[in-house]
Amino acid sequence: MAIWHAISTSISSGFLLIISLWLSHSEQLPAIRELRNLCKKYMSNNAKDNNLISLSDYHDPSLLPVPGDLQPLTSCKHVAFHACFQTGGIVNSCHSTYLGNTLILFYPQDSRTPTPGCIKYIFEDHGSVWFAVHHHPLAPDSMIDPYCHYPYFPAWLYLASLSENIELVLSSWVLSHIAQWCFSELVVILALMMTYNR
Repeated sequence: MAIWHAISTSISSGFLLIISLWLSHSEQLPAIRELRNLCKKYMSNNAKDNNLISLSDYHDPSLLPVPGDLQPLTSCKHVAFHACFQTGGIVNSCHSTYLGNTLILFYPQDSRTPTPGCIKYIFEDHGSVWFAVHHHPLAPDSMIDPYCHYPYFPAWLYLASLSENIELVLSSWVLSHIAQWCFSELVVILALMMTYNR
């Protein structure tokens, strides 16, 4: 059960709905009936408006020590880590949970330019939920960005490598999820659903 819960927290409800519909028309083998029941149970639990999907649901609920790469950014020695965080109906997750929901476009602190990144940790510190993010550096000026001529098409060219250092991002600084397409040392970033936290 714990394995199913860990997997299901990283799958969107829409995908589960499709699976559930398919299962309702499939042969009624005991394993398929059990899978359908688990999907229904997860979807009904997920329908509740709970903002935090905590690692404590399937791990020890105590606070965990702060990893070395996060220590310079927080004064706490122990924090509550989360696998996912939901805001405005959008679920963000840390990269160890599900890569798709970890790719975000966000405003770095003291900047008005959105930056793409990947969420490494989601944690609570002093009553706020923070994302610890590695960002994609800008492509060098010598690289021609073919998308700069299309202002209404939200795509940009960045380096495929992520920054070594992480930075803290409040959930309210997140603009959207992103899709990315890597080729050689570059990545094309496409903003998705630029609707929440505006």
